[in-house]
Amino acid sequence: KDVRKHYASKVQHLDDIEKLAGRNQSEIGEISLDWEKEVLAKSQDIITAGDERGQICVGIIKITHQTQYLLLVIDKKCSELGKALIFALNTGNYVALGLSSRSLFEHAASMAYLLNELKSLDEKLGRQHETEKINAMLGAFSKKVEKLYYGTGYFEHATRSLKPIHINELVKSFGNDITDEKKKYAYLCDFVHPNLGVNLLI
Repeated sequence: KDVRKHYASKVQHLDDIEKLAGRNQSEIGEISLDWEKEVLAKSQDIITAGDERGQICVGIIKITHQTQYLLLVIDKKCSELGKALIFALNTGNYVALGLSSRSLFEHAASMAYLLNELKSLDEKLGRQHETEKINAMLGAFSKKVEKLYYGTGYFEHATRSLKPIHINELVKSFGNDITDEKKKYAYLCDFVHPNLGVNLLI
């Protein structure tokens, strides 16, 4: 409300940015994580030199869009993996069951990581009043979201490729929701690698 009051003559610009951030959220194919150019084009009247509240406002809208989009992507992948698990069970393909189970575990861990980081950011922002530090927090969170999406160990020459967040760090994000998460993950890994676990499935 404070931001909107400050920009009484520019509320339409804020509306445009928020609509852009929330458009077609149910259709992944209609939106993209790489949307900064369009947002910047619509927010030039808000982001000006020394305009602290405008910078923070646009920064928050940006990470809101990024988070919603990435959660949609993860949710879609988990849904597809769930279908693969059902198919593997129905056909007695336990090798495929092991592969899909580990992948689902990893994707659930990435979602837990994202939500934990979002909760942490929310708590920190509530205690912070310095614009520079707020913008730094928003930027750091945005970078973590981008790592979850653009992180790659193979497509290093792709546009905006980043070093991925290590799976062990993601698995730790389960916290109290899953006990002995590292042990359970190691168990699933044995059914993916050419080890004893997967051999016992044959």
